[in-house]
Amino acid sequence: MEPTSLNQPQKKKSIIYIAIVVFILIVLFIVNSKGEKTTFFTNPLLYVVAPLKDNYSQLNNYVSRLLDKYLFLTEVFEENIKLKDEIVTLYEKNNALIEEKKELLRRAENLKSIDQYFIETNTSLPFVEAKVISKNFTGFTSSIIIDKGSDD
Repeated sequence: MEPTSLNQPQKKKSIIYIAIVVFILIVLFIVNSKGEKTTFFTNPLLYVVAPLKDNYSQLNNYVSRLLDKYLFLTEVFEENIKLKDEIVTLYEKNNALIEEKKELLRRAENLKSIDQYFIETNTSLPFVEAKVISKNFTGFTSSIIIDKGSDD
């Protein structure tokens, strides 16, 4: 198939655009490779291409910062989810400890009231608070060792 006359100008335009882009890229590489200062009279093409290079650098920096922020926010989002889960767990543990403390306070209050009863009735057996050091429940025997003795 022969190209139509409509496609021929489009092909020429495409080739010209590609040549311009390649030329600009070559100039950019040359500008990047030489650190020499030039004037308008020594390299007029540089003054045409330099703004394009600067805009490309600014766009590249902007996109790079944007990606860094996105990655940072993704990490922060994941950490936020983990911390929220940890908060729920700690909240549940805290509530369990509060209930346990309330129960212990109720038991201590009962012990105090029993101790008060022995004081009021003039009974010589007051209650003494003690901690359980060891428990042994095996077979037919059971024993508990506390941190108080008969003198207490």
